[in-house]
Amino acid sequence: MVLTMFLVQAQAALSETLEKSPYDTRKYSVLTLANELQVLVVSDPTTDKAAAALDIRVGSGNDPKGREGLAHFLEHMLFLGTEKYPNASEYQEFINQHGGSHNAFTAFQDTNYFFEVDANFLTPALDRFAQQFIAPTFTEKYVEREINAVHSEYSSKIQDDYRRTLSAFKTLINPDHSYSQFSVGNLTTLGNRDGSLIRDELIKFYEANYSANLMRLVILGKEDIATLEKIAIEKFSAIPNRNLKAKEHTQELFSGSALPKLIQVEPVMEKRVMEMNFPAPSTQQLYLRKPTHFINNLIGHEGKGSLLSELKSRGWVETLSAGSAMDTGHESLLSIKLSLTEKGLQNWKEIARLTFSYIDLVKQQGMQSFYFDEQKQMLDLAFKFAEKSHPIHFVSYAASVMHQVRSQHILRAGYIMQAFDPELYQTFLAQMTPENVIITLTAAGLNSESESEQVLQTEWYDAPYRIQSINPESIRPHDQPEQWFALPEPNEFIPHNVELLSNGKSILPTRLLNQNGLVAWYAEDTEFNTPKSSFFVNVRTPIANTSPKNNVMTSLFTALINDALNELTYPATLAGLQFSLYPHIRGMTIKISGYPQRQANLLTKILSALQYTHLSAARFEIKKDEIRRALENSTKQKPYEQTSGQIRDLLVAPGWTDEERLASLGKISWSDMTEFRAKLLEKLDLVTLAHGNITRTQTLALNALVDSFLAKPAQFVPVPRGTVLKLNPQDRFSKALAIDHPDSSYTLYLQGREKSYREMAAYSLAAQLLSTGYYEQMRTEKQFGYIVFSAPIPLLEVPGIAFIIQSPKASPEILHTETLAYLSKQVDALTAMPDEQFERHKQALISRIKEKETTLQQRSNRFWSEIDRNNEGFNTQDQLVSAIQGLDKPAMLELLGKQLGEQQQALLIFNRGTNTSAQTDSQSDAEQQTKTEQQIKAAPNIEAVFNLYKSVETKAALWEGRGHFE
Repeated sequence: MVLTMFLVQAQAALSETLEKSPYDTRKYSVLTLANELQVLVVSDPTTDKAAAALDIRVGSGNDPKGREGLAHFLEHMLFLGTEKYPNASEYQEFINQHGGSHNAFTAFQDTNYFFEVDANFLTPALDRFAQQFIAPTFTEKYVEREINAVHSEYSSKIQDDYRRTLSAFKTLINPDHSYSQFSVGNLTTLGNRDGSLIRDELIKFYEANYSANLMRLVILGKEDIATLEKIAIEKFSAIPNRNLKAKEHTQELFSGSALPKLIQVEPVMEKRVMEMNFPAPSTQQLYLRKPTHFINNLIGHEGKGSLLSELKSRGWVETLSAGSAMDTGHESLLSIKLSLTEKGLQNWKEIARLTFSYIDLVKQQGMQSFYFDEQKQMLDLAFKFAEKSHPIHFVSYAASVMHQVRSQHILRAGYIMQAFDPELYQTFLAQMTPENVIITLTAAGLNSESESEQVLQTEWYDAPYRIQSINPESIRPHDQPEQWFALPEPNEFIPHNVELLSNGKSILPTRLLNQNGLVAWYAEDTEFNTPKSSFFVNVRTPIANTSPKNNVMTSLFTALINDALNELTYPATLAGLQFSLYPHIRGMTIKISGYPQRQANLLTKILSALQYTHLSAARFEIKKDEIRRALENSTKQKPYEQTSGQIRDLLVAPGWTDEERLASLGKISWSDMTEFRAKLLEKLDLVTLAHGNITRTQTLALNALVDSFLAKPAQFVPVPRGTVLKLNPQDRFSKALAIDHPDSSYTLYLQGREKSYREMAAYSLAAQLLSTGYYEQMRTEKQFGYIVFSAPIPLLEVPGIAFIIQSPKASPEILHTETLAYLSKQVDALTAMPDEQFERHKQALISRIKEKETTLQQRSNRFWSEIDRNNEGFNTQDQLVSAIQGLDKPAMLELLGKQLGEQQQALLIFNRGTNTSAQTDSQSDAEQQTKTEQQIKAAPNIEAVFNLYKSVETKAALWEGRGHFE
């Protein structure tokens, strides 16, 4: 006891040196428990959500050969029962019933577990959380079942192009390096074998790798520091300390004659991506100087004279980014990623040569202190006015970063640039040479200059790929950098004299103007202690979405304007002033956010571009091809994304299917585009919102620009909101999708009866009551797949609920029948539910709805949504909470029994996977699947399981003879 108190007191002194923003009102303390677990506790009396995360320095890089995915599998298993709480769903149910959420992820070096919960229930949540690391049971039946869940996760992403390309890239990595291994796991790597039962291997791995001294814990709650320290000691001191050392990955990533190399990978989606990777030293211990931050800001610049600007002018490249691909703690990969046009793919060697030429320019002329000063100034500003991050995101990040930085830098590590260090920068730039590059081309067609280079397939993702050597001379730049390149000028948008208007002020938006078809809203808000503001302009135009052709041309127009503005606005982005222009159902929206001093300057450039900027016919063809690929690729998304996406596509108008938009795109000419642009802004309905650290005078000035450029030249025409199809009480429709994927997917959508707060509240509460049980039944018990969830699906304030599964083995008929069987039991389940548990569910839902905003941007977006739905009271949350409070069990029993139980106003969308009849390697799983199929076949009228649903092929057929919600 004396020792524990000493530890707390000693570390509390250290917490005084923890660097934090002057506006940060949270309090922090770092302590080390007797078992050597390092803990950060955070006291925030104003928080309504408490959170915790535990990060252990054990990840997929610790997987033993032959048991790839074991660390990931262990991450799954820790959730499924402990000696103190043996019920496999105890942790999840407690979090859900108390307004929270939870998750985990396994990375190469670490595994991160995290949750958030209503702040009043932190202590019991921590008790359940801690037991997962103290005494997990690894119950045998769940070991077998969770293998199938891991396999389903693997199967669901088997056509993911990122994973496919990474799997090809790993074939080049030194096979003795852990990073070369498959990391997800599946039935093959995790199955039982003669003399090697997976549960035994799991426990052995856990005991050999999990130790308190390798863990970092972060707890955030409303309690004071002393109380949080006490809770941490009480709940987590029993985690075993095995005094283990973190694994060091000291092998070279690439050995022998591995470099330079070209890897070509055949994607599932239609895409053309070029990535240049360079092995370099690790940067994990260089966070105080950030050499790659300095370099990447120059190479990845998008302004005048930049590498991207030149490659775009040639019609070869669409986007470029520079960063770090990975870091093992011993070695890292510097990365330059480019999205190519078709011409660019044909000229990839010249793109590489020009890239090296620009790198040479950075080496020769880029070591200028004003670049460092600008970057440091923006990082210092960002830290000074850093907003509270969401509790669950903060704890997860902080627990991870604690492994790499000194305690006093936990909060500031990402914002520090201590000193200008050209010698260090040159050390990393020296790695970026033609001799030290791996170029990856992810694009259709595996071309080779040598017939001897055969096409191979990756082991786990069946991705076709080819590897070739590169002659460094073929991509070496000329002696001097190209004359058209230029390094960035000093940034005119860097803010100066940044100040808050007032301290802690927050008001609701008020209407400032209503003239010339322009309605302007304004709200000063400095509650979040950030000197930033947002300015929205909703450019509603009646012709934007009247046909699929106009819909596509609106998308094309916004893409062309964004493209034309990129070179001008990129310096503003670096200076903390973001801009976006995007199309929507009523037209398009301009959004500017950041420091307000230069917003008028940026807005002038944007509005001028909308009206007057010359648009290029060549860029039109490139953007047209970009949209074509996006539309065609939509049919290659994950099956559940496609089936669930159909809900909005079919029920909301005006709206058009991807097939309709694609057909129209092919008919659009350059003359069509120029004619459309001339008409697009003739008739307008304009709405703006200024919110944040901005004065009334500044707001009027911004609106004067909108008035001058858009409102005065145009005729005012009101543009109504979209509408939602109102299904009739006995309507049951189905739509089958043809998707080329091994998995089946299933989405059952049940629409609300009316558009009201009470109905929205009832459907939201239904989702709260059903979601955990549905997940437990379909994923954990039935093992149908990794992707299982139910959720409320509001469409323009029309309530609804959806049940969604993607399964590698079960047919849509099985998924539907089991879903109906689950729903049929819910009346009895709710009837038997104690009143206090029902009230807990209501309070959990209210807690989620009323969750405090932690950033200005969250509040800006909420206000903007309220304006869009014409709610001038800005009180949707309050109205919904009031409606939830008025719900009782009889009302919910009626909803569960009739509306959901009888599937009234239902829409069923599904696809039949190519592998649903495949047998698994797990005997118990096969037996369970056979049993399920037998039960379904024995049920009454199972042959007609879908016959109650009328098949529809088109949106027009669905809408015929039906009205819409008002």
